[in-house]
Amino acid sequence: MQAVASKVAEEMGVKLGEQVGYTISFEDATNPGTTMIKFLTDGALLREMMDDPLMTKYSVVMVDEARERSISTDIVLGLLKKIQRRRSDLRFIISSATIEAKSMSDFFQSSNRRYRGSESVDPGLKMEPAILSVEGRGFNVQIHYQTM
Repeated sequence: MQAVASKVAEEMGVKLGEQVGYTISFEDATNPGTTMIKFLTDGALLREMMDDPLMTKYSVVMVDEARERSISTDIVLGLLKKIQRRRSDLRFIISSATIEAKSMSDFFQSSNRRYRGSESVDPGLKMEPAILSVEGRGFNVQIHYQTM
């Protein structure tokens, strides 16, 4: 987490721990009120979800490498699905190089979201998750052995 947060802070031209920060087991390099992008492990995110079940401090949550299927990631995804019923303004980005996008989309699709403060939105409107695919290309890997 620290390396990724450092790289993003460097590319944005900001100081690590200010606008860009990270939280891991026993280290919190963030500044409340200033940090706009925060990198966390799934375990750290779970701890935050216990303190703030509706994740009111966040507007977007991105779960990367969701296909790795750890117990913490599965719990985070389940809780995010539960949160989406109460917070239609919270956006999720679930990413992975090899995830089954359709089944993840089906999991998060919900027709019974509450639309707080939005009387103009049809209450029967179905919110369908968007699936984006970014094509990449493979590179051949060559292995060279050195004998002694």
